[in-house]
Amino acid sequence: MVCWLMTNPSSTREHFEKELAALVARFEKHRADYLRSDYTEAEGRLHFINPLFEALGWDVQDKAGLGRAQCDVIVERGETIGKPDYTFRVSGKTMFYVEAKAPHISLEKSGAALQAKKYAWNTPEPFVYFAAATDFEEFRFYDATAKPDPKHPQIGLIFSYRYNEYLTARALDDLWQLARASVAAGSLDKLLKPSARAARQRAPLDQEFLADLSRWREQFAKAIFREHPDLDDPADLNNVVQIFLDRLIFIRVAEDRGVLDAGRLAKIARAWKEGDHDRAMMAELLLYFREVNDRLNGEIFKRHRCEDLRWDSALVAEIVLEGLAPYNFAQIGVELLGSIYERYLGKTIRVTATRAVVEDKPEVRKAGGVYYTPKYIVDYIVAQTVGKLIEGKSPEQIRKLKILDPACGSGSFLIGAYDALLEYHTRYYAERARRRRGGVSTRQARLLQEPQAEYGEFKLSLAQKAEILRNNIFGVDVDPQAVEITMMSLYIKMLEHGNGAALLPRLNNNIKCGNSLIARDIAATGDERARINPFDWESKGDGFGEIIAAGGFDAVIGNPPYGASLYDAEKEYLNSKYCCQSYQLDSYLVFLEKAIRDLIKRGGFFGMIFPNPWLTNVLQGNIRKFVVANTRVVEIVHFRFPVFPKVTVDTEIVVLQRGDAAGWQSIATIVESLDAFEAWSATGIKHIRHNQDQWRKSDGAVINIFLGAAEKALARKCARLGARLDSLCGINVGIKPYQVGKGKPPQTRQVVEERIYDSNRQASKLHRPYLRGSDIGRYTIAPLEPRYLKYGAWLAEPRPAANFDASEKIVMRQTGDSIVATLDTRQYLCLNNMHVLVPIGDKPSLRYILGVLNSRLMNWYYHTLNPEVGEALAEVKKTNVARFPILVSADQSRHDQLVALVERMLDLHAQKQAVKSDAARERLQREIVVMDEQIDALVYELYGLTKEEIQIVEAERK
Repeated sequence: MVCWLMTNPSSTREHFEKELAALVARFEKHRADYLRSDYTEAEGRLHFINPLFEALGWDVQDKAGLGRAQCDVIVERGETIGKPDYTFRVSGKTMFYVEAKAPHISLEKSGAALQAKKYAWNTPEPFVYFAAATDFEEFRFYDATAKPDPKHPQIGLIFSYRYNEYLTARALDDLWQLARASVAAGSLDKLLKPSARAARQRAPLDQEFLADLSRWREQFAKAIFREHPDLDDPADLNNVVQIFLDRLIFIRVAEDRGVLDAGRLAKIARAWKEGDHDRAMMAELLLYFREVNDRLNGEIFKRHRCEDLRWDSALVAEIVLEGLAPYNFAQIGVELLGSIYERYLGKTIRVTATRAVVEDKPEVRKAGGVYYTPKYIVDYIVAQTVGKLIEGKSPEQIRKLKILDPACGSGSFLIGAYDALLEYHTRYYAERARRRRGGVSTRQARLLQEPQAEYGEFKLSLAQKAEILRNNIFGVDVDPQAVEITMMSLYIKMLEHGNGAALLPRLNNNIKCGNSLIARDIAATGDERARINPFDWESKGDGFGEIIAAGGFDAVIGNPPYGASLYDAEKEYLNSKYCCQSYQLDSYLVFLEKAIRDLIKRGGFFGMIFPNPWLTNVLQGNIRKFVVANTRVVEIVHFRFPVFPKVTVDTEIVVLQRGDAAGWQSIATIVESLDAFEAWSATGIKHIRHNQDQWRKSDGAVINIFLGAAEKALARKCARLGARLDSLCGINVGIKPYQVGKGKPPQTRQVVEERIYDSNRQASKLHRPYLRGSDIGRYTIAPLEPRYLKYGAWLAEPRPAANFDASEKIVMRQTGDSIVATLDTRQYLCLNNMHVLVPIGDKPSLRYILGVLNSRLMNWYYHTLNPEVGEALAEVKKTNVARFPILVSADQSRHDQLVALVERMLDLHAQKQAVKSDAARERLQREIVVMDEQIDALVYELYGLTKEEIQIVEAERK
């Protein structure tokens, strides 16, 4: 590009003015001819608009030969429905769009300005803030920050000139700001007034559309409930509103993508608004719905109850003409629509005695929001499952594959799988045609549209897309709205990059509504049964009986719900039907068991994202045993960064293949950042191999995917050298003071709320000072305030007094992802967020044990047992504390040396707490750091660590 600019004289201001003057003179001389209706837009672009931007230094014709992916100007030729005529880019970033018209067409009356701004405003991040409309006879340039307003299309106008004004000094200055060199130097922002630059803010497109979608649903729900107060079943009201809204949006998508006649929906609304209000708009809309159904078929427009209701025509017209108008659905990808609908599904319509309201679903309130699956997660799971299934296969082989998302939501994973299938088929036919050099066979010709003339790219026909969709894609969701939205999203995906119309396939046999985990044998009845919505997988009519009978699905993918609230009937059923749920029921683990046991055929793939406690929770041993015994753990991708905002547990992608895993080597992929994942960077991604046979032999023990061979060897060495801590100390959990119904006498709610056994002073002999976990640090006790607890049987879980009365004991914080312990010689009570360690014998010294526990080596060892580093809800569990290996065979001199270092450390921390000056605290802190290093070095020596082993410990993620 640089070479082209250096040799192109039009990159100079002088050449621009000379060329522009020639263009203006030519236009003026033959103006009458150029304003004729038979002078086309294509001619105007060729004769005037292209030369104008070339004079501004833009390589409109791609003389540099960079190709469409890298060139600075993308020019759409021929039919450009839904696409801007010109896209101007610098270093791959779009800077502004241009909508072109023939000179005889008025920019104002044609809506060209509004269309240009829509292109910019509908561009997902990174945002595009500028757009232009021109027929050369006139040139208008806009700030497209604001949401396009059909009533006020001129909002945002920065400058506007007619051709006979182009050569004025002001116009030349303004137009030169659009020169390639000027834009690259940041000229566009300078066109805005300082106040406009400072105030410019823009909500992402998905947030805007979600807000609009939610508002329209509420408006429709209230309007329909006013007209039909008997429609008081929330499920029915949700359904009719959803179907009607889906139809409006689908029509707009189809219109914007050229499948249906552009503007037809708006024309119906405008005719009603400007004409006879006595006739309800629904009459015309129903005719259009029938016409669309006849042309496209599908599920969205089949006969539905929403057609029998009295819709508010004024509200419908407002939403069609004003609400939907700013959106260009040709630009909004179905993946983005899916992410919007995923959040939209988090709300529901609730009916009160007098009105309809929209509110969060209970499970969404509990979870703190809806978190849709990012596209990079979907793409990776699809690549590792569907991608592996189809690799090297022919279309005939692929048509037999069955891909399932058993909790499909808005359909993001099914869209991802469908997209992968479409890309593979397109590439397959294109490559085969190139190899044969003679074009395509007769059969291929039926499956493919004509190749694009300019770029020679093949497109699958809509008929073939429909066949792939019908053959390969399957989903289930308990929410009827999710099922409707998934179908609509798949239809929209099918229509992408397709010309002309085709019948949409019926998807009622592909996407089904029901509870994937609960079959019809549940005992629930009435409203409870309807809410649970049982689903029978084996049924050939209502389920997927033929697929299950043939062995199951080839791939099961998705992001199952987790942390879902379950009613008693559901818990009872799930506990009776699923054998691997040994701890608190969590729906994602039931999905995992269900998929492996009943849904995936032998050799098939499982790919989902869910939280990592199934690997690290000591009480989830049954599910670990089940997984490693019945599948190959192909890969676990653990994310060190939050994939979902506000979600406090780490998440990971789990890819499994059903089948024999003898000798199988599993891969753990540790990803430090999103940037590293997207770039697949060697510096931010670590791959660790694991022998699955060892996992299987461990009988459900915690699986630490972060340990490589050297780390595992060091952990085994430490365990072999040391005695278990529970053989040296009694390990006890602290007091639980309050719980309704516990204690003697049983505590009431008032007792719990008023905390009557707490005091800020020693109110009686029974009141004793107590510690919380936050009151201690390594080698220090520092209560934040005077705090006493009346100790006795009235407490909910008082624990034996001997736990606290020992002359010396170690107290350890329970919450956190590392060991924090100190020595207590004042007989404090401790709450249940602490562990209390009381010596069983007199050797080794408690101070010796404390030094080992607080050492870097023992912290490292703890993380081999429970790899919760950095997790918000991490806990140091008693079962792991008991397993800490304490070396007891050290010679007395080293034992005493460590005891002395710990005594000094305790004293330094006590001094630091007592001193007032910052300088003294800093001096003591420096001594503490040195003392820590000496303790660590001595513990390394005690356990006989080599230089390489020390490096393993000290390289641990902090």
